Amino acid sequence: MEQWDAGDGIMLYVTTLDRTVTYTAQATLERATGPDGGLFVPMTLPQYDRKGLAALVALPFWECVAEILNQFFPLRLRGCDLQEPEGVCPEPVYIRYKIAVAELWDRKTGSFQGLRCGLCDRLGSKLRSRGNWPFVAVDIALLFGLYGALCRSGWLRLGETVQLAAASGEFTMAVAAWYARRMGLPLGDVICVCNDNGAPWELLHRGELRLSGDCTATRLPLLDVGLPCNLERLVSQTLGPQTAELYSGTRSRRGAFALNPEQQASLRAGFSVSVVSAGRPGALIPRIFETSDYLLSPYSALVYGGLMDYRALAGEGTPALLLAEESPLRWGEEVLASLGKPVENIVGQIDGLQRQAALRREGD
Repeated sequence: MEQWDAGDGIMLYVTTLDRTVTYTAQATLERATGPDGGLFVPMTLPQYDRKGLAALVALPFWECVAEILNQFFPLRLRGCDLQEPEGVCPEPVYIRYKIAVAELWDRKTGSFQGLRCGLCDRLGSKLRSRGNWPFVAVDIALLFGLYGALCRSGWLRLGETVQLAAASGEFTMAVAAWYARRMGLPLGDVICVCNDNGAPWELLHRGELRLSGDCTATRLPLLDVGLPCNLERLVSQTLGPQTAELYSGTRSRRGAFALNPEQQASLRAGFSVSVVSAGRPGALIPRIFETSDYLLSPYSALVYGGLMDYRALAGEGTPALLLAEESPLRWGEEVLASLGKPVENIVGQIDGLQRQAALRREGD
């Protein structure tokens, strides 16, 4: 993949299956796949050296997000075009064990999907289908914005590496982190957390995958994805379109896809996948509330558990950014039940618990 200094070029796109035909950014805003059925990927990537990264970090959160999105689309977005009074809080919450939590949900829906779709609307895209490029671009931009917030708070030094822990889902945030790292963002390992549907683990840690697309239904349906669509982007960008075509063809036949050891090592570089049972968040929510003074939704508790499992195996405590994509209020009944609280006056109880946790953090 070619690289160029940020601001010096016009972004063109190819697909995961063919790098010889190019498409405009507008095409990626209007449809999820190219005529060949492949997913859109950037032909080149803007690069940020230390000086460029310092300039981004100095920008307010939404200005930084707009700057990155302008690299991928021929727009002249400003921070004020993206920010909403009831939108995401750009300042991460710092809890114990060198973990910063990014509350990536909008205030209307309590979900990251609401925030992501709202930002895509501002790009002029109404795409909501699996694998669309605007979702990935939005995630890349948010990662740069969050890194800037971590640096401006003093929690990170400019250029310091931070690990990323995120739910797997369609592997969108994970592949966005791959792009962001290639652009110059100092990301360490990306810990991708799955529930009982562990296709990313099978591919990255075993080097083989049955492409049936079947999934196990759990209490966390947003993670019930049998075959995350953005694995195809990672395969194509890492191993080339021919391997991606083999992957895609095998998937359509619902067969088995296997990598040789060298391919597996290339694909896995910078990634780790943790599989956490969907029933485990019920025990993690009260534990995190007591030990880290923070209230997580079941989804975010699952990601926290995956991060802790990774640290236990890796034996390191590099600062980590945990992406919380669902508000605890959205899952109020489950959160209160896990804490042994009566499931009543949900809004009032969740608000009180969050205030209690914030006061305890301030007292540390």
